[in-house]
Amino acid sequence: MTSVRRRSIAHSTARQEAQSLLRQNVTQHERMIAHDCLRTLSTENFEAEKAAHVHLLQDLWREAGIRDEFAIKSEEWTHLGFQRTDPRSDFRGGGVLSLEHMIAFVRQHGVAELDSSNPLQAFPLSIASINVTSMLTAYFHLRDVKLSFLRAETRSECSPSTLQAFLALGWQGEPGEEEKEEDNEEEEEEEEATLRRAVSRLQHVLQLLHATLLNHLHRSWRRMVLEDARTTLMDFPCALRATRAALVRATRAQGTTAWRLESLVREIEHPTPVEVSSGPCHLFSSSRACECAVVMPSAFSAIFALAYVVGGLLGICASPASMRSDADEHDDEVSETAAISNKSA
Repeated sequence: MTSVRRRSIAHSTARQEAQSLLRQNVTQHERMIAHDCLRTLSTENFEAEKAAHVHLLQDLWREAGIRDEFAIKSEEWTHLGFQRTDPRSDFRGGGVLSLEHMIAFVRQHGVAELDSSNPLQAFPLSIASINVTSMLTAYFHLRDVKLSFLRAETRSECSPSTLQAFLALGWQGEPGEEEKEEDNEEEEEEEEATLRRAVSRLQHVLQLLHATLLNHLHRSWRRMVLEDARTTLMDFPCALRATRAALVRATRAQGTTAWRLESLVREIEHPTPVEVSSGPCHLFSSSRACECAVVMPSAFSAIFALAYVVGGLLGICASPASMRSDADEHDDEVSETAAISNKSA
């Protein structure tokens, strides 16, 4: 009787392990389906003549508190940091998602401005917002873009294990498999509903990370300007790289399993102190201006040569990102974390 009981227990344990493995495989499969859905949403290009996209510009106009009647071409756009009086071309690199992120940020935080008597030290909100969206979509394998503020050899994507941990945030709060009834006639509909909720949660995660990183970038830029009066927009790529390093460091601090969104945001806002080595801030990682470049606001267009260079530095081009292992990026991240303080030294 005892041996029969033991065999029964062993069989039950093996079956539970097999079911657990099956659930894990299914979950990973579902995560990749969610990733495909999220990638489709993230790769929607901005179309200047599409009514729905123009309506989004109207939303941005309204949320920014502009009192004048909406106009596609207006000097008001340059006050938000757009390159020209017509903002539509600036969204070529980041797509519709970058516009949606900017609307959400302005709605919640208002128009971020940096008080400065020097226009070359003003915080370029549109440049910053579009680049933050692009660094997120590149990092999580959602859009094939080249981040021109990164060095050519730097990998812009996260590791597969980090991607899986990010996608798992879409299922936080979902009931476990053991809580679901088997042989339910509405099981397929429930699975589709679960997937839709997961994609919606991941969209929220991206939006929250965008706002957190954009605030981080604004604080970094303000600190750079206050610490060194010589700081100009030529130094802005340095702040962008430091902000991206904060994203990479925060995701690594979460490990590869059981991320908590609150902890991730907290790590970006209040990072664990690390020792950094001194070194130069290499601003000219790319001097090539590309067709889809996000460049400095038109308020500075009188200095054409400077605008051309900054256009090359801040450009976001649709192209495959270069590949490096996460370990190979460690030195880059450490140097970029120190970039702001090194700039003022």
